[in-house]
Amino acid sequence: MFEVPTLFVVSRSVVPQPSDWPVPSNVCGWFFLNQLDYKPPQDLMDFLNAEPNSPPVCINFGSMVLVERTTFITDAAEAALRCGKRVLLITGWASPPKDLPSNCFCIRSVPHEYIFNKCCAVIHHGGAGTVARVLEAGVPSIVVPILIGTDQPWWANRVEELKCGIHVQSHVENQSPTSHDIEIALRRTLDGEKESIAIHKALENVAKGMKCENGVLNFVNAVTKVAETMQKEMKKKQ
Repeated sequence: MFEVPTLFVVSRSVVPQPSDWPVPSNVCGWFFLNQLDYKPPQDLMDFLNAEPNSPPVCINFGSMVLVERTTFITDAAEAALRCGKRVLLITGWASPPKDLPSNCFCIRSVPHEYIFNKCCAVIHHGGAGTVARVLEAGVPSIVVPILIGTDQPWWANRVEELKCGIHVQSHVENQSPTSHDIEIALRRTLDGEKESIAIHKALENVAKGMKCENGVLNFVNAVTKVAETMQKEMKKKQ
């Protein structure tokens, strides 16, 4: 009996091809759809160009509207400002907090492939797509999962295992991370000491591996191989 393999849309630099799984599998690589015709608004350009030698910290919780029920956005912004960094907040579907500190630029959406590599770090929720883009950009991740019962904590742990960022967790049991917890993680990635250097080296290696992959082509080839094998099996039964 032919076993149909499971195809994983993730980079092998992030999740290596398993050798001991009980079912056939193929780690193909991520699919990326770049918005090549994107033209940034002038106010975003003005913000980025105002201090060209001081890239901002990007805060991006994606489609996590539940973040509005937390203080994570404000906490993250305050943490970045205490680290001496400007803040670029991508609000997504969420509404920006009314008490957002000064020196923060808000924008509803901007292609990740355009903006992440212009930032010194990205504070995000650990969604699979965001993780992929931050790793592709070679920028440190500060991951603050919002939906604990989903894959977000797994991605946060994986980023930390790869030494490509930090999974922010509260130092107090059964409590959410605080602004201080986020600040500690940011300083660990930005201070230029041994850990920061290791994070940027790991990011360089992962991003290099990802650029050598063609996830779409690998996926198409894998599906084609499955179709051809199934066709042969059907002919044998005729």
